[in-house]
Amino acid sequence: MSINQIYSRPPGDVLLLRLQDFSTPDSVLIIIDLINAFGPSPISPTPELPVPTINEHFQYVVNSVISLWESQRKPIIFISDAHHQSDFERLNEPPHALYNTKAAELMSWVLQPDYSKHFTKRTYDGCSNHKFCKYIQSKKFSKAYIMGTSTGVCIKHTALSLLKNGIQQIYMIEEALGDIFPSRHKFYIQVFKDHPRIHIIPYPILLFHFQK
Repeated sequence: MSINQIYSRPPGDVLLLRLQDFSTPDSVLIIIDLINAFGPSPISPTPELPVPTINEHFQYVVNSVISLWESQRKPIIFISDAHHQSDFERLNEPPHALYNTKAAELMSWVLQPDYSKHFTKRTYDGCSNHKFCKYIQSKKFSKAYIMGTSTGVCIKHTALSLLKNGIQQIYMIEEALGDIFPSRHKFYIQVFKDHPRIHIIPYPILLFHFQK
């Protein structure tokens, strides 16, 4: 199967992905908020704000991408909500993912390589955790690959903040993104597609390059 058979874009708007994009040390995989609070029942024991698209295919893509990264010992970061009750006085959301509760833990199906880094956050923006932000900057990553939830909130805020903190290009794996509200997900996917430094990549594209 050729790259053109897998994915095509209009002339002048072709996203050129090269194998070295995945093998150079300046790229990082970031997984956002794949915690029990956002998992639908019965996938999650504590579905506080469930994302309906976290189904078997979503899980398969997420773990396949993690496995691809792990096979090359490439950097993997998990960053997830771990809120205090007082956080919700300023967040426009119901209480969820409280610190040191089951809801704030990664969903049990998510692969966690032994060398992966884990950070928590108390706002929509992952870079609000200065340790996370400093780690990104210290490693001089220029490309970030993103999976997780929620597309229109934490993914959006974290991605835009990463672009201000050393990341030059962001690649979001299309089948591994989800939102509490499907309409919001659809809207922000289009917003990201129109952004010059954010690229929405179907999983087969990623797989194609790893298997070359």
